[in-house]
Amino acid sequence: MTKTAGQRTKASGAAGVYLLTGSDRAELAKALERIKSGLIDPELAEWCVAYVDGAEATGSDVLELVSTPPFIGDRRVVVVRSAEALDGAEALVPYVESPAPFSALILIASNVDKRTKLYQAVSRYGTVVACEAPPAEELPAAVARMAREKGFELEPAALALLVERAGDDMNRVESELEKLALYAGGGGAVSLEVADLVVSRGMPTLGQYAVFDFVDAIASGDGALALKRLDELLRCGEPPLVVLAMIARQLRLLLGAIAWQGSPPSVLAREMGLRSEFPAKKALGQARRWSADRLLQALEACADADASLKRGADGRRALEALTVRLACTL
Repeated sequence: MTKTAGQRTKASGAAGVYLLTGSDRAELAKALERIKSGLIDPELAEWCVAYVDGAEATGSDVLELVSTPPFIGDRRVVVVRSAEALDGAEALVPYVESPAPFSALILIASNVDKRTKLYQAVSRYGTVVACEAPPAEELPAAVARMAREKGFELEPAALALLVERAGDDMNRVESELEKLALYAGGGGAVSLEVADLVVSRGMPTLGQYAVFDFVDAIASGDGALALKRLDELLRCGEPPLVVLAMIARQLRLLLGAIAWQGSPPSVLAREMGLRSEFPAKKALGQARRWSADRLLQALEACADADASLKRGADGRRALEALTVRLACTL
């Protein structure tokens, strides 16, 4: 049985096996809580729920847990995170086909191989709950709907800013909406000014917001602004080598945008392996102000900075020198 994240998971007090899968971490967490609350008394969760890391356990380890009656309460719940990494997972197939009445198994996986015996058994005898982040074209509408569920509206510009900064990291979207809900108080519409003040500038999964600002300042030859944006990147807590790698990645994305100039963002996103169209849209716009030769020179400068950092140079100073070089000399 397969459910989507939009369907309410009803455990109805019945034990069994559940597979929660997908990239929407916020919805995965909600689905897990719904299932657990239907299986056990929340006050007994501390004693009745066992958590297992699939990367550090085997199918036999999990089978032993679900085959052991609880010490307190009527049911033991075993939650396996990173279930896709579980070694020897097929050992669980007999349990899935005939689960013990005193236990329940909840598998959580960011992605699954539907060809495995375990997945086929769960899909036949258990419940599969899909928690996928909405596709890029549906993301703004999904975020706007989440805001309304929290009692407020997002003005179009505020919505665009939140989506741009958070990308398709729904766990972060949820967190930012919680902050906006507190700020909005009694409801109403959240303006761009408020969203800019409240929504974190910290880098989402791809780092597209801060890095694009940095590259934009370089492209315009504004060294002072580029240094300011660099400072924001470093104050996000990222190590200098990671920041440098993100800058180089962004420059390579701009090269890709030049190669696919005139194509829709979805094509660039697919060819460059991006999870969202938003950085692709920005790259296509940025690329008009760059040439392939200038980008190659910029990547050579990044390589020089990388060698300097690995020789023990001060990270901030090396990146500041790179920034001045990119903004003022290329």
